[in-house]
Amino acid sequence: EVRLPWYRALPLSSVHTVDLSIDGAAVPAPDIDFEVNGERYRLDELPPRHDRWWYVLDSAFLHVSVPGAAAGASTVPVPSQVRLTLGLLIPYLPMNGSPLLMTEECTAETGAAEAVA
Repeated sequence: EVRLPWYRALPLSSVHTVDLSIDGAAVPAPDIDFEVNGERYRLDELPPRHDRWWYVLDSAFLHVSVPGAAAGASTVPVPSQVRLTLGLLIPYLPMNGSPLLMTEECTAETGAAEAVA
C-alpha cells in the first residue's frame, strides 16, 4: 500500500519513478503493477494516463510478480526489508521548463511468513 506524498491529486502520468527493492534485490519494472482506484497498470502504461487520477486520500498498491512462485501457492515468504523510491512529476510547478520531479523514499522492515489468499 502506497500513499500519495503530495497535497493534491495528480494524474497517473505524473508517476515517473517506481524503484522497488526487496531484501536488497531490485525488482525489475516489468514485474511491478501499479493499482489505483481498482484499476491495475503496468508501469509503462502510466505515462499516457492523463485521464486517470491518484487522489490524496486513496492508496495505490504495488503488485510484484514473484519469479518461480507456483500458481496457487498458499504461503510466500515475507521480505525482511522493502525499499521504495517514488518519483512524481508535479505538472503545475515548472523548473527550468520541465515539471518539478519530487522523489520520496521509504524503507519498511517486516517479519516471518504470511498466508496468501
